[in-house]
Amino acid sequence: MEEQNLGESAALVQILREFFEGSQKNPELESLNSERVQLHQGMTGVEAVLSSGPGGTGRNSMPVMSEPIKPKALTTLELTKRLKVKPGGGYVKN
Repeated sequence: MEEQNLGESAALVQILREFFEGSQKNPELESLNSERVQLHQGMTGVEAVLSSGPGGTGRNSMPVMSEPIKPKALTTLELTKRLKVKPGGGYVKN
């Protein structure tokens, strides 16, 4: 307690922590805990974006369209040009 300049409560907590966790730190456990913290932070960010809902003001929010895009109907001539076929059948050579 005096060596680390801790109060009685803090010293007791430190003693119990060392007893139950061991005085030596396990690098593998520390690495896993670090990854857990990073995942938690990432999930918090995802939850924030999702909770903003459609049209949210979040930087990463996707724009929401009021109506779905409808494909343009093509005439037979436009369709044959697009598909590069002849109106009677067969392919158009470039």
